[in-house]
Amino acid sequence: MPKKDSLLRLIIVASFICMLLAACSSGEVSGLVIKGPPVIHSDCEVDEDTPPITFTISMTTNGPATVTYHLEVYNAARTILLAKSPNATRTFATASSQTFDPGENYKFDCGNFIVELIISSPNSMTAQTSWSVVTP
Repeated sequence: MPKKDSLLRLIIVASFICMLLAACSSGEVSGLVIKGPPVIHSDCEVDEDTPPITFTISMTTNGPATVTYHLEVYNAARTILLAKSPNATRTFATASSQTFDPGENYKFDCGNFIVELIISSPNSMTAQTSWSVVTP
Protein backbone atom coordinates (compact mmCIF):
# COMPACT_ATOMS: atom_id res chain seq x y z
CA MET A 1 0.00 0.00 0.00
CA PRO A 2 2.78 2.53 0.59
CA LYS A 3 3.54 2.64 -3.15
CA LYS A 4 -0.07 3.54 -3.96
CA ASP A 5 -0.06 6.31 -1.34
CA SER A 6 3.20 7.75 -2.73
CA LEU A 7 1.84 7.65 -6.25
CA LEU A 8 -1.38 9.34 -5.16
CA ARG A 9 0.59 12.10 -3.37
CA LEU A 10 2.73 12.61 -6.48
CA ILE A 11 -0.38 12.94 -8.68
CA ILE A 12 -1.94 15.45 -6.27
CA VAL A 13 1.25 17.55 -6.14
CA ALA A 14 1.61 17.46 -9.95
CA SER A 15 -2.03 18.52 -10.37
CA PHE A 16 -1.54 21.39 -7.92
CA ILE A 17 1.58 22.59 -9.76
CA CYS A 18 -0.30 22.44 -13.06
CA MET A 19 -3.11 24.55 -11.62
CA LEU A 20 -0.63 27.14 -10.32
CA LEU A 21 1.30 27.37 -13.55
CA ALA A 22 -1.63 26.78 -15.91
CA ALA A 23 0.89 24.84 -17.98
CA CYS A 24 -0.65 21.40 -18.07
CA SER A 25 -3.82 22.32 -19.84
CA SER A 26 -4.02 24.73 -22.71
CA GLY A 27 -6.57 25.88 -25.18
CA GLU A 28 -7.08 24.97 -28.79
CA VAL A 29 -8.16 26.89 -31.84
CA SER A 30 -11.95 26.67 -31.89
CA GLY A 31 -12.74 29.12 -34.69
CA LEU A 32 -10.88 30.16 -37.83
CA VAL A 33 -11.68 32.48 -40.76
CA ILE A 34 -9.56 33.95 -43.56
CA LYS A 35 -10.91 36.72 -45.79
CA GLY A 36 -9.64 38.60 -48.82
CA PRO A 37 -11.15 40.51 -51.73
CA PRO A 38 -12.96 38.20 -54.19
CA VAL A 39 -11.65 40.03 -57.29
CA ILE A 40 -8.54 42.05 -58.10
CA HIS A 41 -8.37 44.09 -61.30
CA SER A 42 -4.99 44.02 -63.01
CA ASP A 43 -3.41 44.20 -66.45
CA CYS A 44 -2.30 40.60 -65.74
CA GLU A 45 1.41 41.42 -65.81
CA VAL A 46 3.15 41.03 -62.47
CA ASP A 47 5.19 44.19 -61.92
CA GLU A 48 5.43 47.11 -59.48
CA ASP A 49 1.96 48.28 -60.57
CA THR A 50 0.31 44.95 -59.77
CA PRO A 51 -1.95 45.35 -56.75
CA PRO A 52 -1.09 42.83 -54.02
CA ILE A 53 -3.75 40.77 -52.31
CA THR A 54 -3.79 40.87 -48.55
CA PHE A 55 -5.80 38.78 -46.13
CA THR A 56 -7.43 39.16 -42.75
CA ILE A 57 -7.34 36.25 -40.34
CA SER A 58 -9.66 35.75 -37.36
CA MET A 59 -8.70 33.10 -34.79
CA THR A 60 -10.56 32.07 -31.66
CA THR A 61 -9.17 29.88 -28.89
CA ASN A 62 -11.01 28.20 -26.04
CA GLY A 63 -8.15 28.79 -23.59
CA PRO A 64 -4.57 30.04 -23.39
CA ALA A 65 -2.56 28.91 -26.41
CA THR A 66 0.31 29.64 -28.71
CA VAL A 67 -0.96 29.01 -32.23
CA THR A 68 1.40 28.03 -35.05
CA TYR A 69 0.12 28.63 -38.58
CA HIS A 70 1.14 29.28 -42.18
CA LEU A 71 -0.50 30.14 -45.52
CA GLU A 72 -0.41 28.17 -48.76
CA VAL A 73 -1.54 29.61 -52.11
CA TYR A 74 -2.72 27.29 -54.91
CA ASN A 75 -4.15 27.57 -58.38
CA ALA A 76 -7.94 27.04 -58.45
CA ALA A 77 -7.58 23.33 -59.27
CA ARG A 78 -5.26 22.91 -56.23
CA THR A 79 -2.72 21.15 -58.44
CA ILE A 80 0.09 23.71 -58.10
CA LEU A 81 1.43 25.19 -54.85
CA LEU A 82 2.30 28.77 -55.86
CA ALA A 83 3.49 30.18 -52.53
CA LYS A 84 3.95 29.09 -48.93
CA SER A 85 4.60 31.41 -46.00
CA PRO A 86 6.96 30.47 -43.17
CA ASN A 87 5.43 29.31 -39.89
CA ALA A 88 4.24 32.15 -37.66
CA THR A 89 2.79 32.20 -34.15
CA ARG A 90 0.08 34.08 -32.27
CA THR A 91 -0.16 34.00 -28.47
CA PHE A 92 -3.48 33.95 -26.64
CA ALA A 93 -3.24 34.57 -22.88
CA THR A 94 -6.85 33.47 -22.33
CA ALA A 95 -9.78 32.18 -24.34
CA SER A 96 -10.30 34.97 -26.84
CA SER A 97 -10.40 36.04 -30.48
CA GLN A 98 -7.81 37.95 -32.48
CA THR A 99 -8.19 39.48 -35.96
CA PHE A 100 -5.03 40.42 -37.81
CA ASP A 101 -3.25 40.85 -41.13
CA PRO A 102 -0.73 38.00 -41.47
CA GLY A 103 1.67 40.34 -43.27
CA GLU A 104 1.88 38.27 -46.43
CA ASN A 105 1.23 40.11 -49.71
CA TYR A 106 0.91 38.13 -52.91
CA LYS A 107 0.96 39.28 -56.55
CA PHE A 108 -0.26 37.01 -59.34
CA ASP A 109 -1.15 37.33 -63.00
CA CYS A 110 -4.70 36.66 -64.22
CA GLY A 111 -6.41 33.56 -62.93
CA ASN A 112 -8.27 32.00 -60.04
CA PHE A 113 -6.52 31.23 -56.77
CA ILE A 114 -7.08 29.65 -53.35
CA VAL A 115 -5.30 30.53 -50.12
CA GLU A 116 -5.41 28.01 -47.29
CA LEU A 117 -4.69 28.93 -43.68
CA ILE A 118 -3.21 25.91 -41.91
CA ILE A 119 -3.04 25.62 -38.12
CA SER A 120 -0.47 23.04 -37.02
CA SER A 121 -0.43 23.64 -33.26
CA PRO A 122 -1.93 23.29 -30.65
CA ASN A 123 -4.48 21.43 -32.80
CA SER A 124 -4.99 20.97 -36.51
CA MET A 125 -7.48 23.16 -38.39
CA THR A 126 -7.77 24.81 -41.80
CA ALA A 127 -9.72 27.60 -43.45
CA GLN A 128 -9.60 28.90 -46.99
CA THR A 129 -10.80 31.61 -49.31
CA SER A 130 -10.49 32.18 -53.04
CA TRP A 131 -10.06 35.11 -55.38
CA SER A 132 -9.70 35.99 -59.05
CA VAL A 133 -7.32 38.34 -60.84
CA VAL A 134 -9.03 39.75 -63.96
CA THR A 135 -8.45 42.51 -66.47
CA PRO A 136 -10.52 45.65 -65.83
